Amino acid sequence: MTRILIVTGDGSTPDLDYGVFRMREEGFDVTIAAPKKKRLHVVIHQQ
Repeated sequence: MTRILIVTGDGSTPDLDYGVFRMREEGFDVTIAAPKKKRLHVVIHQQ
């Protein structure tokens, strides 16, 4: 199984969620990491 590491921080976009969803759907092992261990504050954009 291919493993993917995504490094992110506060204010991530819906592109992150979509990318993670699609990669997991295809069978990849996705890990999301941040510079510090804390709760991430993300932005939800209304369309």
